[in-house]
Amino acid sequence: MNNIFIGFLSGFFVFFILHYIPSKQHNVKMELDLLIKKNCYHIHHWITVVLILIMVYICRFCSNTVYELIIGLLLGILAEDFLFRNIFNLYNCNRR
Repeated sequence: MNNIFIGFLSGFFVFFILHYIPSKQHNVKMELDLLIKKNCYHIHHWITVVLILIMVYICRFCSNTVYELIIGLLLGILAEDFLFRNIFNLYNCNRR
């Protein structure tokens, strides 16, 4: 359980520094957009992290320590995305 906490803090702070701060200070857009016909859907990284968490939970092939660090890291990355106001707005592309 301690490893999950360490991984959580690591994932949160790494993504806070590499993703949140540049997007707020320098207006840098780091987006994954899914284009279907003429509709554009913004895929937040929390969606991909949840899918990875599900896969890691189902496929536990590593030691408990590594597993807990990976889970904590992914949970920290997921938590960082909640700093944005539009976290659940999927129809939010900045395409011109």
